[in-house]
Parts: sequence; structure tokens; C-alpha cells
Amino acid sequence: MQIPRFWKRAAAKVTGHDGKPWKLPRWGWSANSAVEAETMAETRARNTEQKWTAGRFQPTNWYQPGFYEDLPPREEIIDEVADSLGNTQALVTRNAYGSLVLNTDRMLIIDVDQPQNPNAVGSLIKKAIGVFFSRAAPPAEIPQNVLPQNLREALNQSTRQFRVYQTAAGWRLIMCDAAIGAVDKASLEIMRQFPVDQQYLRLCERQKTCRARLTPKSWRVGLERPRYRYPFDSAPEKASMAKWSDSYLKAIEGHATCRLLEGHDLPIAPELAQLIELHDQLSGVDSEAPLA
Repeated sequence: MQIPRFWKRAAAKVTGHDGKPWKLPRWGWSANSAVEAETMAETRARNTEQKWTAGRFQPTNWYQPGFYEDLPPREEIIDEVADSLGNTQALVTRNAYGSLVLNTDRMLIIDVDQPQNPNAVGSLIKKAIGVFFSRAAPPAEIPQNVLPQNLREALNQSTRQFRVYQTAAGWRLIMCDAAIGAVDKASLEIMRQFPVDQQYLRLCERQKTCRARLTPKSWRVGLERPRYRYPFDSAPEKASMAKWSDSYLKAIEGHATCRLLEGHDLPIAPELAQLIELHDQLSGVDSEAPLA
């Protein structure tokens, strides 16, 4: 899994288009130490300065397709899940908008979005704007047990066994008959047999990690996203995040993230039992609460 434990920030000092000095934040990360993360940040800052001077770098380069998937997630590690031998099999992190996320390279997780009406461009734009400002209303819940035909056909044709969950905006599949050794060519090929969300697929491929959101999105429970992003370097940032977290825990009461539709009686591979139990418990799978 490419989930760095250490993050440091440096500033690339350049001359902006307005002739004034600009400081562009450049992050460095490491699985081993803060020193390594700081070294990477400083190196990336110098590279940015050189490219900027040579006219080969613009801020818009940060937002090209694939940018999000190419960088490891800058997320606080909340919990580490170890197997019977003490090896890490999953990490629970808090993402940029405050939800807890399960990250694992042992359990195959497939994200399938609800089919969109290709003509509904206006509604998609409104949804995107609402999400950006953290004021989007919860999506209309999909009728239970109604799977799109392509997903149903893929499940029928697969030689693997899956627990099928409904989410607020689609479905989540967890392969339960065997663990995977890594998010590699073989596991990605299984994912491609389904109508998997393509951005999620790219994220898994490049970050070598399957992800599943465990707790509701903040704007779906009437709460704005956190003011600050991890790492929280100052006392005010830490205090703000602690206060937000308390509000979030209260706001998500009475909400669930997904519910199990199919696969209740399927046998679960022993090496996946702990992860599936954790997923189901934190996601409120057994709850009849609305999905968020």
C-alpha cells in the first residue's frame, strides 16, 4: 500500500504572472521518516522552481487528468489492522473531507457508480458545485435489490464470490472467497470484468491500494468539510480538527454508509474475516439508517 506515514511541506519560490513573488506549496512524503519526507519536499520545490524558470511549469499542471491518482493520499492514519503474524493488512485513514476510509491490498474492493443520464449535464454541474461548497443534498437512494443489468451479468459470469453492498450513489463489491496478494495485474483484471468506476480503478492501479469509505460524507449529513487538511502543524489547526471531529461524530448518528444486499450466506476466506467484520461494523451495514 502506498499510504505514507510522514508528510512535510516546502515552498517553491517563483515570480508570478503579476510580477510579484509567489510561494507554491510542494509536499514530500515517506513511509520511513520525517527527514525523508522533508528531503523530498525540498527536492520537489527546487524542481518546480527550475521548471518554472524554464517556462515548463504552470500551476494548472497540478490539475491535469490523473493528478489525484498519481499522488499518494495525504491522510491521517487513524488505525492499523494487523494479521495474526503482525503484518499490516489494512490502514484506516481520514480523508480530506473527514470520512474514515479503509485502505488495503489484501481485500479486493470494487466501486460501481449509479449509471448517469448522459443528457443530464446541468444536474451534474449543480451536483459538482454543491459538493465543492459542501452543501450538496443527499442523493436519492437507489431502490433496494435493483442492480443495473451489466452489473448483474458480470456477477453471474464471474467465477469469484462477492458480497454486494448498496451505497448512497451506487454499489460496492467485496470479493470474499479469497484474499489477494497485491493490487496487481491479476486483481485489476478481475475488477475490469465489472462496470467499475474508472477513476477508482486508476486510483487502485497507481496507488496499489483498494479503498472503501467507512463513514458518511460530511456534506450529506449537513456538515461542512474540515477547515484544515492533514498534517495539522499548529495548535489552532489541531484544535479546529478536534472540534470538527466531535461535530462530525454527532452528525453521522442515524446514518450508514452501505448495506449488504447479497452474499449474506457466502463463506468468507479466513484471512478476510477480520477486514470484512471491520468494514461492516464501521459502515453500519446492519443498520436500517439512511445511506450518506
